[in-house]
Amino acid sequence: MAADEARAEPVLSCAECGRAPLLEEVAEESWRAYSDGLGELHVFCPECAEREFGAALAPRREQVLGNLKERLLGVVPAAAIQHFASVVEDLHDVQPV
Repeated sequence: MAADEARAEPVLSCAECGRAPLLEEVAEESWRAYSDGLGELHVFCPECAEREFGAALAPRREQVLGNLKERLLGVVPAAAIQHFASVVEDLHDVQPV
């Protein structure tokens, strides 16, 4: 039972916001790890990496969302995909308090 519980824990979590990768994300492609200069790596979700380290990651975010949209076509109604895309864009502009 303990082994099953251990597998349920996320392997990655964002150093900034603490979230784990979403099921539809390919973390190896969209998440970023940065060195603190002291020998430790800190992992950031795409949104926090963009906010902390600049807009250079914005095109990658768009590519990830585009890939997700392609994978969902034929499985999820187009209206639902469009709604999801607008919600993600709205959440992207929310600043932490």
